[in-house]
Amino acid sequence: MPFQITCTAAKPSELLRDHLIIVPVHGKAGKLPAWTKLLPVDLQSALTAALESPSFGGKVGDSHTAHTASGYAVLLGVGEGTPTPEMLRRFYGSAIGAARRGKLKKVAAPLLPGRDGAAIAEAAVVGAALANYRFDAYRSDTTRDKIPPQVESIAFFEPDAARRKSATHGIDAGKTIAEAVTRVRDLVNTPANVLNPKSYASIAADWCRDAKIKLEVLGPREIERIGMGCVMAVGGGSANEPRFLIATYKGNKRQPKRTDVVLVGKGVTFDTGGISIKPTLDMWEMRGDMAGSAVMLSSICSAAKMKLPLNIVALTPLVENMPSGAAYRPGDVIRSLSGQTIEINSTDAEGRLILADALTYAQRFSPRAVIDIATLTGAIIVALGEVHCGIFTNKDALAGMAQKSADLTGEKVWRMPLHEDYAEKLATVVADMRNSAGREGGASVAAGFLQKFVGDFPWLHIDIAAVDLEKQGHPYCPKGASGFGARLVIEMLRNPQLARFEP
Repeated sequence: MPFQITCTAAKPSELLRDHLIIVPVHGKAGKLPAWTKLLPVDLQSALTAALESPSFGGKVGDSHTAHTASGYAVLLGVGEGTPTPEMLRRFYGSAIGAARRGKLKKVAAPLLPGRDGAAIAEAAVVGAALANYRFDAYRSDTTRDKIPPQVESIAFFEPDAARRKSATHGIDAGKTIAEAVTRVRDLVNTPANVLNPKSYASIAADWCRDAKIKLEVLGPREIERIGMGCVMAVGGGSANEPRFLIATYKGNKRQPKRTDVVLVGKGVTFDTGGISIKPTLDMWEMRGDMAGSAVMLSSICSAAKMKLPLNIVALTPLVENMPSGAAYRPGDVIRSLSGQTIEINSTDAEGRLILADALTYAQRFSPRAVIDIATLTGAIIVALGEVHCGIFTNKDALAGMAQKSADLTGEKVWRMPLHEDYAEKLATVVADMRNSAGREGGASVAAGFLQKFVGDFPWLHIDIAAVDLEKQGHPYCPKGASGFGARLVIEMLRNPQLARFEP
């Protein structure tokens, strides 16, 4: 059953009969909202006692359940000061978490005060819907019940008619954004014996059909014919042949022939490292090495559903990097789509190879900007831990837009150096360049490699290798695939500055 999200004029006392009522408290010194005086006396008393409990601090996510004969309510901390979008997402995510732990099906929560009702509703929906995420496609009945059940609905109660009307727009946007993240999480969580280049292309076709956008799928013969030597080399060791996806959305009605932005996502459906095989420890995580491609395909579909005024192309090279008698080897020299030759000194530096062909292909559209996203380097994990993604760009304005999106979405970015000294480490006597240069500065070296295939176009590279999986879990992201990047990219696409961007 789809998660039902509504905004209602009903009073919380009217919803109490079949809903868990969420009672927000702002900080340790916070008071119970005035509307709680309309609740039954026994529940009021329980909430007052919970508020005075030393275990309740009022921080974001702090909770205390009040259960009486009249019904259920949860005292939930909002935090100090004016709530930020991230505080709102965590607050409403915590509300859903409380209901799931209690195995309660319906939640009612106030639409927190603020000038922009649509923005508050959007953050609320994103937080609630993503907290309600559950992936159980590969569990049997014996273990499926061990995952907390999903909540069926959340109702935001709001007495002001104008705010309710504004909130409906935020609810619609929030649903679209949450759906985008959910799609990414589902794909990243899907095992590689199910998700391969061919089956992935079929899923992408369903997404694009639903969003009413065009998708072209190139098979191995077409990929080879147009000269994508990198894609063919990386995918050559697998029985699952490569694919190359071209999704197109036309939303810029004033300039239908212009391409505003090309989105490029790394799509390695499983990465063994190839002949340069990875250690066994945590290799299973490499089923998610296609997270960047999922982000970009999901983002273009969301842009279409939101009717954003941009013309967007999303490019996705899909490969499986496997060792076999047909696999490419360390020491091989391959010719990229750009015509540049690359000496292979590690077959485990494969993501940058397929992106090289995709970035070269992107130039055919003469885009105003190019954005790529990839689980590209272990080096970015060493540099930034599991908190920030790394961004690299040849255009300060793109870095500014990425930072603004990060501030709004809570998907943290950190600008990393992109200097020619890093790219010079790729020099070799055999070919135009080699594909890796050791451990030192690895994330910047990889970005420098990619830049060789960008041409003069404004370009932003996002390395999400540190943040594609959530290891601990937080109020609106359980352990597993995080879906990181979808909200960041969608917010960049919504930024009016991108529509006016001049190279």
